[in-house]
Amino acid sequence: MSTMKHALGMLCAGVLAFGLVFTAHALTLPAFGPGGAGGSGQEHTTNPLSRELIGRWKAPEPANQEAYVEFYADGTWQASDGCNKAASTWEVGPQGAFDGGVETPTTLIACYNALIPRALRGATRVEVAAGPSLLLFDDIGLTFVLERSAQ
Repeated sequence: MSTMKHALGMLCAGVLAFGLVFTAHALTLPAFGPGGAGGSGQEHTTNPLSRELIGRWKAPEPANQEAYVEFYADGTWQASDGCNKAASTWEVGPQGAFDGGVETPTTLIACYNALIPRALRGATRVEVAAGPSLLLFDDIGLTFVLERSAQ
């Protein structure tokens, strides 16, 4: 009887482990990026400011030139602070009201960072200025400036 209990216990532990691994995998699937989740993106290309955002933006010199954000027409963005990557969704509303989406898991490699992903998540309003420059404004009045990238 103890062999049967042991076998049943091992089977239950295996099923539980499989369920946990499957759940963890489902929660960490790359859902953002070109062709990722976000629907047709039609709502992101009808707003003139949204059309201006689509493409790659980088931190101005002397910041780490590996830092960037790329906005996609499907309403997603991918970014790097120069070492760590992040992704989420974005939406621009009336008068440049901005929603940078929810925070996604990211690595935490220490380097000379330009905190673009953090600025995106904290921004409540955006504006495209001459240059072109992308201005990200947060609730307390701080402005994060990015430049259009040639890439």
